[in-house]
Amino acid sequence: SARRRFFREFNTIAGIQHPCCLRVFEIGETKTSPYFTMELHPGRSCTSVIGEPPNSVAPMLVDLTLATDYIHSQGVVHRDIKPSNVLVQRFGEKESGKLSCKLADFGLAKFYQLDSSLTNERGLVGTPAYCAPEQIDGNEIDHRVDLYAIGVLAFELLSGGRHPFAEARSNGMNALLHAQPTTQPPRLIDVNPNIPEPVSDVVASYLSKQPDLRPSSALPLRRVLCE
Repeated sequence: SARRRFFREFNTIAGIQHPCCLRVFEIGETKTSPYFTMELHPGRSCTSVIGEPPNSVAPMLVDLTLATDYIHSQGVVHRDIKPSNVLVQRFGEKESGKLSCKLADFGLAKFYQLDSSLTNERGLVGTPAYCAPEQIDGNEIDHRVDLYAIGVLAFELLSGGRHPFAEARSNGMNALLHAQPTTQPPRLIDVNPNIPEPVSDVVASYLSKQPDLRPSSALPLRRVLCE
């Protein structure tokens, strides 16, 4: 039943305990409906740091790679990594403190260990601007859709706010949905010449149309950002 499914899947979410993931604390049920409580986070969407220099954004992206690799190790695929689900907080000095982030909102998560998900599988699942081509085409998906989304976010934040498919996105949803599976994005270094070429190349690898051509984890991005 839907009730059993809710408790089974949110028990899995409650088991996700990582410094870079927003925590679920309690799952329960009232007379009319189930509920859950979660960590209150004072951060903002990661788009709030657009315009920050790449070396300021890098630690936050490293946190995101750690969170993503962790949930994948737990058999969970987020499926909706996007700016509003990546909450950023600054520690230390108001203008120059280190940026950190937490991955939030597992409402669209896919649980491969349970062979189920928190949502009914009807139509496109996810946010189109951050969906991998296989999501848009309705094909089988795995953890690599999250890695594609990280590539989109990394491009957007390191470029100073340009989405890799900015032109298509400005022409509406249909143009964007067509561009994601068919159009090659520009090189990050061509959009922002201050980006080191190794970083640009790694980000491009996460934007590969074919899942098999993407890295199998977020580790390559984490490594190049830490160099």
